[in-house]
Amino acid sequence: MLWESSRMMLQEHVRSLNDSSVDSVRVKEPQLDEQEREQINETIHIAMKFNQLLIFTIWIDGFFEEVTCAVHYINQINKQMYVVVKPTE
Repeated sequence: MLWESSRMMLQEHVRSLNDSSVDSVRVKEPQLDEQEREQINETIHIAMKFNQLLIFTIWIDGFFEEVTCAVHYINQINKQMYVVVKPTE
């Protein structure tokens, strides 16, 4: 019973447990169909025309993040979108 209260774990074990718990929460990258892409495209162009803020939900390495921004310019050749991000409150 002396050892019961003094259990210890190696750093490698703790790290692997933390990594496995993070991996269990990850989400696969969502795939958009053509209709969803067109709808998003239309929404972005309307927001650009009227200088409105948009809330983008971005998938990054298995997790979703929300970004509030205004679309400044779209480079269709390089498939890049330039935005002005709203500062966090």
